[in-house]
Amino acid sequence: ELQRNISLGDNYLNQGKYDDAKQAYEKAISLDKGNKQTYLSIKDKYLGIGRTDDAYYFTELAVQNNVDTKNMKNILAEISGKYETTKISLDLFVNA
Repeated sequence: ELQRNISLGDNYLNQGKYDDAKQAYEKAISLDKGNKQTYLSIKDKYLGIGRTDDAYYFTELAVQNNVDTKNMKNILAEISGKYETTKISLDLFVNA
């Protein structure tokens, strides 16, 4: 059943049905929360299509489930480095 849900998630991902893919992957993880390879595989699939937030989510889920915590935290830091930073400047003028 684990592999069936992974395959289902892969199919949804390929079709651009991201919410459905996430649900299928979450179901797969719920069947074997300690399977490090499942988290890494899902993370790689999301990174491969530029869905950094989803890759971060599943890696963070591994940390929450105490799966190879040290390595997963390092991966989270790597993923965080892929985010773009936007600077916002605010000027305020007051008529006095």
